[in-house]
Amino acid sequence: MAYRAFVKSVKDSYAGLSQETEPARDTRADINDELEDGPSDLQAFAGRAAKPARDALTLEPILPKAYALVALAQEDPIKRKRLILLASQLNRRELSLQGLVLQQKANDGDYSGAINTLDEILRVHPERELEFFPLLVDALLQKEARLAFSRLLGTDLPWRDAFLGFAVSDQRTLDNLAAIRKVISLDNIAFDQRLIAGLVAQGKIEAAADIYSLAAPSKQQQGEVSWQSDYPPFDWKLTDTAGFRAEANKSLSGLEFSIEPGNGGILASKLIPAPEVPFEIRIAHDIDPLAQTKDLKLKISCSGQAAAFFEEPFAVGESIFKVGTRPNCRYLTIDIVGRAWTGSNAINGRIMAFELKSL
Repeated sequence: MAYRAFVKSVKDSYAGLSQETEPARDTRADINDELEDGPSDLQAFAGRAAKPARDALTLEPILPKAYALVALAQEDPIKRKRLILLASQLNRRELSLQGLVLQQKANDGDYSGAINTLDEILRVHPERELEFFPLLVDALLQKEARLAFSRLLGTDLPWRDAFLGFAVSDQRTLDNLAAIRKVISLDNIAFDQRLIAGLVAQGKIEAAADIYSLAAPSKQQQGEVSWQSDYPPFDWKLTDTAGFRAEANKSLSGLEFSIEPGNGGILASKLIPAPEVPFEIRIAHDIDPLAQTKDLKLKISCSGQAAAFFEEPFAVGESIFKVGTRPNCRYLTIDIVGRAWTGSNAINGRIMAFELKSL
């Protein structure tokens, strides 16, 4: 990744070489043309550039980009590493050199050093985040990198939130991100939401529940349920589409919903630890028109299963659902489902209480 970010610096290095010979100018033109075609092996091109780069160093011994070209052309990994280290000490703000330092540290498994180098780069070049984040994600995939990432991401780096948002979009990182999140303090709701949802999607509900317990101010217990929806699916996931909406009231103690004719589906959904059976769910509600109360249902299924093992319609005024048996699963999905059929009236309603208790 550092090599790809380095392409522009390669071109700039040629442009900056002074007092070139005619062959050197020809070489520069050839390589610039080839770089426009997007080849991946920059080391080969740097090898062709090494001679004019060395010539430039005889005229200007501390030219950072020339050192970067010479280092990139070096085939001996030990010599390349030493050259990169020495050259980087000349100028810690030069992107081409710092990019090579970052690549070298990542290759060496020096994850603390890689993150520190990235920090130096992004403090000077914050606009280059998306070019260097993939290299850091590759490092994040290694289990042995967890400690280094935990230590450094536990500090308030200026690019930390942007990197976490980038990394959590890669499904391969979720296990390590979850392990890191458990040991750092973080105020990043969007990251926690995506990490929880991603882990649940992979079927890693226990890991997701651990993150939820860290992210949520107070973990929901059995009993009267709040309509909090910050961290679905452990909090409620509420529908919000044209003609089909559910919204918690300001105190989060009740739910208001509306269904236009021809619309229907899941109004609200929540994942809970499976309670011991038997248990019951009591829902106090006010639905208009009353005659369409039966078009609302409670469905319960095992997490990850499409088919519900329990499904019953609401009753007028208050609904009490008794569940006597359930499959052997650790988490249940509770769905409140509603539909206003085409040609019927719109349904407007509210739920004043939702209570689950073991019997």
